[in-house]
Amino acid sequence: MEGFDRQIRKVTESKGGFSSERALFTLLFLAQMRMSQRWTRAPKIWRKTKIELVINYEERIKRYYQY
Repeated sequence: MEGFDRQIRKVTESKGGFSSERALFTLLFLAQMRMSQRWTRAPKIWRKTKIELVINYEERIKRYYQY
């Protein structure tokens, strides 16, 4: 998460300002898309996180995923 935050700050700091809120969100969306293409594996703690999400949000998760 810290790496993601650092990369977002890097993208927004290089811009002087934004003409609208939509322009900012578009830039952030495109930056996130570019970053996610470089992610090649799940985080190390994903299995533990997934288990905790299933415990806490079982009904919501059942709707979308088979686990």
